Amino acid sequence: MTALRQYSTRLVILTLLSCLTVSSPLFAVLNEVGAAVTSDFTWSPKFVIVGSRINFTASPTGGSPPYNFSWNFADGSTNATGNPVSHTYQANGIYNVTLAVKDSTSSTTMASHSVTVQAWPIIRDGWVVYWNVTSDDGINIWNVTYNGNLVVRDARLPGIQVTYIDRLCGPFYDEPTTTYQDDIVAGQMSYHNSSDPSNPWWEILANYNVPGYSYQQFWRFFPDGRWDAGLNMSTGCPFDHVYQPHWRMDLSVVDDQNNFMSQFTRSGEWQDLIWEGQFADSGSRDPAHNNTVWSFGGHGKSYYLAPSVTQAASDLPLTPSSIILLRNHPNEVESNHVAPYETPEQWSNRELAFRRNIVFWFLSEIADHGGAGPANQAVLSFYPVGF
Repeated sequence: MTALRQYSTRLVILTLLSCLTVSSPLFAVLNEVGAAVTSDFTWSPKFVIVGSRINFTASPTGGSPPYNFSWNFADGSTNATGNPVSHTYQANGIYNVTLAVKDSTSSTTMASHSVTVQAWPIIRDGWVVYWNVTSDDGINIWNVTYNGNLVVRDARLPGIQVTYIDRLCGPFYDEPTTTYQDDIVAGQMSYHNSSDPSNPWWEILANYNVPGYSYQQFWRFFPDGRWDAGLNMSTGCPFDHVYQPHWRMDLSVVDDQNNFMSQFTRSGEWQDLIWEGQFADSGSRDPAHNNTVWSFGGHGKSYYLAPSVTQAASDLPLTPSSIILLRNHPNEVESNHVAPYETPEQWSNRELAFRRNIVFWFLSEIADHGGAGPANQAVLSFYPVGF
């Protein structure tokens, strides 16, 4: 009789299991019975800098809830408990973060990941670079020094004007909008180093996925004091259009109240720029100063500026780059954030701009056919003299 009952019980269980599919809720329940506790964890942002808060989240499965969590951040701090948790590192480096998860039966599992914490500010090759992620001006650098000399008070990318030649789309004023939660979490921020030993540099780089467009902004720094502001652009509506990045530069080479700019002329001489206004690249270059077009500074210290544009659509016309020289007035960055068209020329009032507190905007124009294709690039290079 006992043997018959055991046989009948086995038959019922086997019949039940044969009716289940992997996706059946009952199958999942039966599968979990007796499964050991396991866990892993994630963290955000993925690009971590000194002093920023990092959020860690565990994802335990199996075992018998409730779970207890213990976090070791490998920096000498006291272990944290709970889920999720946050932590702030005070020094850059690579930290092996370990999570221990214990269920109600005291069954324990471990998980670990290496978390890289980047230095901030960046101190390297004579440079001290402060930077931050803005809500709509891209990566902003500020209070930048080279060999102890203040070079950049504030530099940013407020937007990219996109106009369509036949007006089949747009116009659009694309703002490089980013937050720690959007772009840095998605791995869109990074520090990069040159792979060419003969031309060493390092850069701060960010990617922006404005709907329909792809932009990649970078600030690049060289050991000899040179630095670059750059932007890569691609995609867009599949119609001929023009990108016009708007860079705003507030430099401080001499002192705030005594700065001026000059332009290399067709006659082979440098001419001081006295008044506010827009000054286009005439095509003349100073071979004695890295084939540059404009200069900023004086009294033995200057930066010489050279624009460079790579336009993938070689069959479309190439428009010269230009600068807009302005007196430095507060809030003259953007008039609003909803207009489809914006230009820094709106702040040019022909004020005296020679030996004054000044800023300038760098505008380049890149024509493109749109759609998938090679990226375009606009770069403004700054060459130092007297630093």
